[in-house]
Amino acid sequence: MKREDLRAIEGLSEAQVDAVMTLAGRDSAAAHSREEALQQQLNAAQQGLAAFGTQKPSDLASALQQVQQLQTQLDEQAADYRFRDFARNAAQDAGAIDADDVINLLSQDTALRGSSNLDADIRAAVDKLKTQTKPHWFAKAPEEPQDDGQTSRKVVVPKPNNTKAASGSDPTTKEFAMMDYMARMELKAKNPALFADLWAKSRAAAHTIY
Repeated sequence: MKREDLRAIEGLSEAQVDAVMTLAGRDSAAAHSREEALQQQLNAAQQGLAAFGTQKPSDLASALQQVQQLQTQLDEQAADYRFRDFARNAAQDAGAIDADDVINLLSQDTALRGSSNLDADIRAAVDKLKTQTKPHWFAKAPEEPQDDGQTSRKVVVPKPNNTKAASGSDPTTKEFAMMDYMARMELKAKNPALFADLWAKSRAAAHTIY
């Protein structure tokens, strides 16, 4: 569009001609800007295609395999973390003395790891360990006080296996193994170093037996 063409139109003033030319210039600039942006996108796409075309099929296959391997590793790590989290919660709820022992043993069960009802199945497996195969891995629950029915005063029944060493002497490994949970905690509070030593020896002996 030229200014002379507008002036040839009867009835248009010079101000109107200037206004039309200004609007036309703006539209032209905007259109040119959009055209340049599209051309830049086209150039970038063509460069990408050119770079892609220089890759060998074997290189592309190797890169894809690496990506798939990384994804598999991430999935496996996520599944392992989820399994161990469920196992730790179940072991602690069941009173496991060392939750890591329970977790490591359950981790060897491939069928359990692939369970679709993981939390419930892990808790069932932990319960089986506690009641059947590995009861020594779990602390015994304190016994409830008994009421003789004649008085409101409760009589506490002495706990079994609450073996303590003779006064003035440290407990042996055998005596430590016969202690219940509360007795062990009392020893731990009074003599942490002795508790740690006896606990390590007790675990070593238990693993040797089982």
